[in-house]
Amino acid sequence: MSKKIIITLSCIIVLIASIITGIIISKNIKKEKVAEINNETVTDECTDEYEQMQLENEGEIEETDSQEEKTSPNCSVIMKRHYIECGHTIEEYSNISKEMVNKTQEEFEKEYQGWTIEKFASNEVIMYREFQSQCGEHYVLRDVEGQVIVYLISGDGTESEYAKTDISTEFLPETDKIELQNGIRANGKQELNQIIENYE
Repeated sequence: MSKKIIITLSCIIVLIASIITGIIISKNIKKEKVAEINNETVTDECTDEYEQMQLENEGEIEETDSQEEKTSPNCSVIMKRHYIECGHTIEEYSNISKEMVNKTQEEFEKEYQGWTIEKFASNEVIMYREFQSQCGEHYVLRDVEGQVIVYLISGDGTESEYAKTDISTEFLPETDKIELQNGIRANGKQELNQIIENYE
């Protein structure tokens, strides 16, 4: 082989090696530039405004979540009155009034001063209050001329006629007749109604 051919082949090999090296280096440079672009944060007025809007929206969402619970139109209100003199607690159930719909616990407390709110939810409010008196719902049932009469007992122990029933004592058992002659006491309208139902 002549020296010319050896030199030519050597030049071709060096040229090919240089081209391959150049291609590899250029690919690595491109990869680095792509990585830089991907990691780079573009900042301008638009992105600043966008970030500000995102922060404001997050604030609005937090405010909405932290809003106080309010009463709904189908909310029931339970008022528990405890009377210290007689020791009875009377519970009164009612539907919420139109004026108190969509109110917070704080607004309820202002409207019902002196009451303690035991439970406050959109569908139920329970309030409690103590009174230094008797409940005014102490009754006694008596047999008066063959008919059951209900009397209301006042704080000083006097009895006044509260209601006449349609119950005749004629067909009641002897034990019931004796109890009615002595007087059957009932505390609260619920207990009174239960006793009357038992005789009907």
